[in-house]
Amino acid sequence: MKTPSKQEPRPRWDGHHRELWLGAKLLRKYPRDASGQIAVLEEFEKKGWPPRIDVRHLVPEGVSSKAWVKYTVKNLNRNIRGLRFHGNGPNRTIEWAVLSKK
Repeated sequence: MKTPSKQEPRPRWDGHHRELWLGAKLLRKYPRDASGQIAVLEEFEKKGWPPRIDVRHLVPEGVSSKAWVKYTVKNLNRNIRGLRFHGNGPNRTIEWAVLSKK
């Protein structure tokens, strides 16, 4: 995944409404039961949307970090356009990138 440039819009997480935005475009509204996805989005928002975050502290105790990252990323990318998340389970990091328009 390429590192986001300063010119690209950064995502924005509205935790109160559980909405993920990219610029003025609403990408997705998340259900209440998406706790892993919401934890990742809150972490990105809290840190100002760096290219990648360490999610070790978000993985529930007793759960394989590799499996958790894979499952969470799969669900973050479900029904969303213009943005992609990528996980690295062994390193327990999640990255994001704006998809280029073709």
